[in-house]
Amino acid sequence: MGMQSLNFARTLEHYNKQFTQLKQRKSLALFSRIAGPDRQTGGFFQSFWNGSEFREVQSHALATAAFAKLGKIWKSSISFKAKHKLFRSLVSSILTYGCETWTLLADTERRIQVFENKCLRKLLPISYKDQVTNESVREVVVAYVGPQEPLLATVKRRKLAWFGHVTRHDSLSKTILQGLVEGKRRRGRQKKAWCDNIKEWTGMAMYELVRSASDRDAWRQKTASSALRSSRRPHRSRD
Repeated sequence: MGMQSLNFARTLEHYNKQFTQLKQRKSLALFSRIAGPDRQTGGFFQSFWNGSEFREVQSHALATAAFAKLGKIWKSSISFKAKHKLFRSLVSSILTYGCETWTLLADTERRIQVFENKCLRKLLPISYKDQVTNESVREVVVAYVGPQEPLLATVKRRKLAWFGHVTRHDSLSKTILQGLVEGKRRRGRQKKAWCDNIKEWTGMAMYELVRSASDRDAWRQKTASSALRSSRRPHRSRD
């Protein structure tokens, strides 16, 4: 129990360092407030202007803690199929909770993929010292439990599905999502917005998205194909 607390304390320290680096890099007034002690983690989560990124980091930390608490199960002799079901139901569900509201940046996608690969290696078990690529690890997983949807693809699919749901109903969420605000855009590069992810994954403009999402069956097919597109990290040659 003491070792689990130590590992989680190191996880929190790692994310606190990320907060500090983000503050220095962007030169922002990072803290709008400091959250009170979280009863589940016993630590302090620092809130910053990009609330979406804050929620993703918080979910990541909680999922890491949940995975660490199940360490005895991962090391046990039960089948990999059973371990994988437990991982999807007890750990992945924590990581992806509320993912429909996230604005995915490149770094966010990388963290999700790294987390999944690290967990799958722990379940098999395959060490990084074995010099086995992530693609080979996924092939082993497919051999045991069949084709599985990557975590990043799950996040994309749920976000695309939520966009279609909101678009087909007249609600406050639709007004906020598709409404325009008067004023001028700030100078320089604009921050990535929530809808920018939808446009990138589908390759469609906003008016095309609204028209396509009105057809539930067609949008469901579009969601499935767009979620799997570029859901894995590009392979980098060592040459």
